Amino acid sequence: MNVSRRTVKPIQDFIDFSERIAKGDLSTELDEDKILPREIKGLHSALDGLLTALRFGNTDYYGGNLDRAYNNYLKALKLFETTNDEAGIGVCLNNLGNVYREWGDLNQAKDFYAKAIVVAEKLGERPSLASRYNNYGLVLLDSGDYEGAKDYLEKALAINEELNRVRGRVLCLNNLGLVHFKLGNVKLAFKYYQEALKLAKDDDFLRGVAHSHLNLAMFYLEQYDVPSARSHLEQALENAKLVNDVLLVEEILQRAQMIDRDLDDHSTREQIQTILDQLRGGTAPRKTVLYILDYSGSMSGSRNRASIRGSLDLLKTAIKDKDSIGIITFHTKSQVILPITPVKNQRTNITNTFKMLSRPNGNTALWDAVYDGIVQLEQLGSGQKWLVVLTDGEDNSSQRTSRDVIRKLEKMKAKPNLVVISVGDIGQDEAVLMSLCDAVDGTFIKISGTKSVHKEIEKAFKTVGQLMSQAQVSVEGLVLDDL
Repeated sequence: MNVSRRTVKPIQDFIDFSERIAKGDLSTELDEDKILPREIKGLHSALDGLLTALRFGNTDYYGGNLDRAYNNYLKALKLFETTNDEAGIGVCLNNLGNVYREWGDLNQAKDFYAKAIVVAEKLGERPSLASRYNNYGLVLLDSGDYEGAKDYLEKALAINEELNRVRGRVLCLNNLGLVHFKLGNVKLAFKYYQEALKLAKDDDFLRGVAHSHLNLAMFYLEQYDVPSARSHLEQALENAKLVNDVLLVEEILQRAQMIDRDLDDHSTREQIQTILDQLRGGTAPRKTVLYILDYSGSMSGSRNRASIRGSLDLLKTAIKDKDSIGIITFHTKSQVILPITPVKNQRTNITNTFKMLSRPNGNTALWDAVYDGIVQLEQLGSGQKWLVVLTDGEDNSSQRTSRDVIRKLEKMKAKPNLVVISVGDIGQDEAVLMSLCDAVDGTFIKISGTKSVHKEIEKAFKTVGQLMSQAQVSVEGLVLDDL
């Protein structure tokens, strides 16, 4: 009898351990020494590795270490695929989608979310389906498909209400508020934010409380009510710190930085920037910034000097050591001045490269340069991609046409963040550049050819820096799946 108990009990312990993982309990361990059969030892080892991968993946994600979260989710995915565990595969697909979205690779995020949704629909997993509808809605929001985002978020909200999942409702309400704000339904957005905040407080859902306060802060800022915005930011920061959500803390501090920049509060801005740098470390989403700068004869003098000063200011204030930059100039031909290069330990060399651009001359090969820039960016992996184009004249020297550029951009899977600074009269090219910006939800900055044009050029680069700050992390509630 004792021999039977010694044999059976370890097996039952193993079964109980497996069932706890299946229900989402990642908190317990199993003593491998108590398991005698070799086969069960092998299974235990696999499950233990799976448990560790998922547990650390979620911790790393909220802690801001996206690279490590990605590796842990990938490790778990391979284990689930080995055992043909569809539920586990769906979990990992969803969480990998979250990582790709934070990296700015929206197409990859869409693909992973879509696959995760298919799994949840097949298995009839309603809670998981709500989470994945929410996340897919957010990536549609990022892509500018506001109506599509609204549809998916409303489906997620309906399931959460049906299942009485309060925390899921909080996330969906906040995210629907963001969508309606984008659609111009400001009063409805405010209503959603307030409802989300009340639900989160009642449920002691601190991460939801932080998100709700943050969204309300941005609402009040849009209404020019800075004191109310500050108050909600402070409450958002307090709650985000309590759950150790580094990405959310960073976003709150970035928003605070935006307010202080608008108020020209230099001391506070510098203090916040220091905190941001410390928080980011190597964990925030990486970005690649590719400058496409007009170096033709018409840029001689103050225009070129302003272009260089603006570029260097952007390097100093918005581009971090973990980021990469490249420089392409165009005059009679397109020329790669600096291949895409990691900024870390290269700031002096990069600065000197900019300063060497002191003698613009020749014609304007705009389309060749933009095409070359797209080619460079599409070869990159994950991370945000920025294409910053400055031109003051109509193309008159390219071998490629604007149509070639449009086709190339259309084929690009992860579209870049495109910013075009147009100086003076650039003829028919202006309409094409504006349409390119519209196609990728980019930004077109028009500068008239006045006497103060050099000041306007430098101001435009500061605007680019603000856009980069806003794009680092979106204000929403993504949902990580557990088993």
